[in-house]
Amino acid sequence: MLNIEQLVKLHDSGLSVELSDEITPLKGLYDPSFFHIKLFEESLFSEIDRDLTILHEFIHARDDFFNGNLSKVVSNNPYSGNKDDYELATENEAREVYANKPVVLDYIKKSFDL
Repeated sequence: MLNIEQLVKLHDSGLSVELSDEITPLKGLYDPSFFHIKLFEESLFSEIDRDLTILHEFIHARDDFFNGNLSKVVSNNPYSGNKDDYELATENEAREVYANKPVVLDYIKKSFDL
């Protein structure tokens, strides 16, 4: 599960986060090429939706950082390489962190000025 130790390493390694008012069907996007998360505020329905999207994208960044690159994570993940399964597992982990580890989200918001 996403934890503060991992987030400290991501922060110290230069992960950047951008809030965008761009209109898109996406809620968030992690770009492994630039080690960058973009959150599309116009696509987020509520504060809970925003928080879950933040966690979801940070989980992608964590997986990329600790496993080499995101395409490797998707193809060699414990969910048999299926991208849909990986996305579902990421969403489930985000919900679990949101429900059980609110300090993780608090750390992200404080450390990344969200």
